[in-house]
Amino acid sequence: MSDIPLLQVTELRHSYGDKQVLSLDTWQLLTGEHQLLLGPSGSGKTTLLGILSGLLSPSEGTINAMGRDVGNMTLSELSSFRARNFGFVFQDHHLVSSLSVEENLRLARHLANLPADQDWENQLFDRLGLTSLRTSKPASLSHGEAQRAAIARAAVTRPKLLLADEPTSALDDDNTQRVMALLKSLSEQAGSTMLVASHDSRLKPFFERTFTLSKLEERIS
Repeated sequence: MSDIPLLQVTELRHSYGDKQVLSLDTWQLLTGEHQLLLGPSGSGKTTLLGILSGLLSPSEGTINAMGRDVGNMTLSELSSFRARNFGFVFQDHHLVSSLSVEENLRLARHLANLPADQDWENQLFDRLGLTSLRTSKPASLSHGEAQRAAIARAAVTRPKLLLADEPTSALDDDNTQRVMALLKSLSEQAGSTMLVASHDSRLKPFFERTFTLSKLEERIS
């Protein structure tokens, strides 16, 4: 882990209408770090992930990602930057339904302007137990299989930052251990920094650092 921040935010605020949902004076994620963003539903975890990746513009504040001011990028620059440097594991997977598992991975590399990497793809399929499902469409996958496919897609570009939103929601202890061990192992193999947002305190032992978000009304009361 480096002392150089991969992500840094300053005076960050975000509101939906008249309701402020996020308020951070300062926060950072170090290069090579695995950090847990812990907080209950409604504490702004998903909103923060969206802001950090440029999917959402904050009401106020500055986001520096890998030495660049996200707020100063054009939409085209931001889209290319995100595709090349960020890997996402969404809570509801977001696999492209018309494409096979393998095609979903190839699409991620294409959007990042990267050539196919058959060896790395094969490693991911093998590690995640997806080899027999390469040509399967998302609709035919179980929840667990779709989750593993989403992890493979996130890691296939060897992103600088791997983001996961509630990757263990509704999982029992054994499967939580398996998913987190896979995420951590794959992020290390890909050379990725990892940020996981979750309400699940069982995840704390997997991380060097935990940043806790609480609901704004709870901080005020």
